[in-house]
Amino acid sequence: MRIVSRKKNRQIKTYISIFLYSLSVVIFFRPFHVQAKSFPQIWSEILSRSYVEKSHQFKIEQLNESKERISNQWLPKIYLEAQALSSNEPANVLFGKISSGHIEESDFGNDRLNRPGHNFFQKGTVGLNLSLYEGGITAEQASIADANLEAQKNLHMQSRLAQYSVVANYYANIGIFRSYLEKVAFMKKDISSAIKSYEIGQKSNPVGYSGLLGMKSFLIRLQGLEIHFRSQISQSLTALRELGLPNPQEDEFDIQDGKEFVQKYLSINSNDRKNISDSSFGISAQRSNLIVQKKLYEIEKTLYRPKLGLFAESGIVGGSRGSQVSNSVGLYLQWSLFDSSERFRYKEALLNYQAFDSEVLAKTQEEKTQIKIFEEREKALYANFDILQQSDQILNDQLQVVTKLFRNGNISALQMVEVLNRRLDVLTQKIDAELQIVKVRTEQISRMSFQIPDDEKMGTTK
Repeated sequence: MRIVSRKKNRQIKTYISIFLYSLSVVIFFRPFHVQAKSFPQIWSEILSRSYVEKSHQFKIEQLNESKERISNQWLPKIYLEAQALSSNEPANVLFGKISSGHIEESDFGNDRLNRPGHNFFQKGTVGLNLSLYEGGITAEQASIADANLEAQKNLHMQSRLAQYSVVANYYANIGIFRSYLEKVAFMKKDISSAIKSYEIGQKSNPVGYSGLLGMKSFLIRLQGLEIHFRSQISQSLTALRELGLPNPQEDEFDIQDGKEFVQKYLSINSNDRKNISDSSFGISAQRSNLIVQKKLYEIEKTLYRPKLGLFAESGIVGGSRGSQVSNSVGLYLQWSLFDSSERFRYKEALLNYQAFDSEVLAKTQEEKTQIKIFEEREKALYANFDILQQSDQILNDQLQVVTKLFRNGNISALQMVEVLNRRLDVLTQKIDAELQIVKVRTEQISRMSFQIPDDEKMGTTK
């Protein structure tokens, strides 16, 4: 009986040794997925369906039309008027006859003047109004149109970059969790098989039973992590679906670690970092709006300048006696010398511009501070991840040593479980580090004038 028991124990130890060995190498192997969609494909699909994107495009189109309209304000205004009148009002009848050029002496009799009877007149006028000088308001309005358009373009890029960062974060999260989910699933399968084959784990054998409980506890921990990882994947898929991705499936996403994803799609080299961190698209939009505020102040000053223009008009008036054509041409001058409602408005506009200028400077300073903080956090995350990689390698080596010790009967199953738990601790710390690496980088680029790479450029390492 002892010989049989020893043989069974050796078989169990051999099986667990195989499990430990396979666990030590599973981290470095990943299955091939033929139907996975790359991040550029996912991003392109979401962008093409984005209502936010379409909204910005319509706004830019509208501002282009506005700019075109303002650029044509120098053109003369041409108008046409037509009127038909039937009246017995003395003044209307008298001036109608005068305008038609057919007034008669009898029209000035008292009875005819006071009771002219109903008369019918037609009047047509063609006129032209050409502004020669408007105090500079047209030029300022054109500058405002340019600044508004530039601001909207920057807001568009900021909005697109924000969407890109969000999609990148969700996509990377799915890939990271899928990567570790495979590791957990493999460990779970093997530890479950080990528990079923662990025949010495009876209550009558305290040492063996303790090892069995340790393995069951480890299995429960793996099950909990599996639930958590799947929940995180599900949440990310739901978020992408809400962003416009039709029916996303888990196996459509590439499996890759956080550092690899950042290097492919969120890369910033040292030469570009200085240039793109000068200001974000949002700050650039604020600077364009600052130009608008300054031009509004300039417009207020133009209200106190004279306006000069040229007008010309040709008209025809006809009545029952005939018709006559008249022509007029001249210059006009308009100059507001005093208006209490307009008084000191330019000072209000100046103060508003100065306040806006200070606000933009404050936001720029705050943004640069945030970028520096994120840079320091990123350095710390990468350093910590390197340490975790080293710890993972050390534990991998230790696991191989434990395998030999267990095979020789020098350690118990409980001691093995302790090493497995430490290995799992490192894995959970690594996944947290990878998630943070992606998140911090997306936070960085959202505060920069980061240029989203074209589809054909994505995936190349800078």
